[in-house]
Amino acid sequence: MHIPPTACRFAFAIIFVSCISCVEAVDLARLQYGQQNRHHIMLCAQGDFAAALDYANRYVVDHPNDLEAYYIMAMAQANLGKLDDAVKTVQRSLDKGLTLDRYLAGPRDLFAPLYQHSAFQDLVARKDVRLVHGPVLGAVTADGVGF
Repeated sequence: MHIPPTACRFAFAIIFVSCISCVEAVDLARLQYGQQNRHHIMLCAQGDFAAALDYANRYVVDHPNDLEAYYIMAMAQANLGKLDDAVKTVQRSLDKGLTLDRYLAGPRDLFAPLYQHSAFQDLVARKDVRLVHGPVLGAVTADGVGF
């Protein structure tokens, strides 16, 4: 069977454009990851914890592995006095892969109620957290690395 060259070029063009569209969609999704949560962290910073919690509760239904949504949820719960729920949310996010140092690094003023809760303190004591963040430990030069 003979396929005319124009038909081949047309088919190739369609496949090529489809592939580029898929790559662009993946790149766009990667670039936008986390940006959907930025506004809701700002709500917490402005003291609107109820709105932030409402968002996080709705968002994790469709995005159960978005760790930042759990981070926002724990922050909002802690500031609304729902400390036991906040600790459970922290544990759920840790089980899904978020690290405890993410919570310990802050913003410390927004996590202050959680830090003071005995159940959270027990959780921290059970984890091996040695350094959250701090100065560079070691020396990097053009010739090597020393610690």
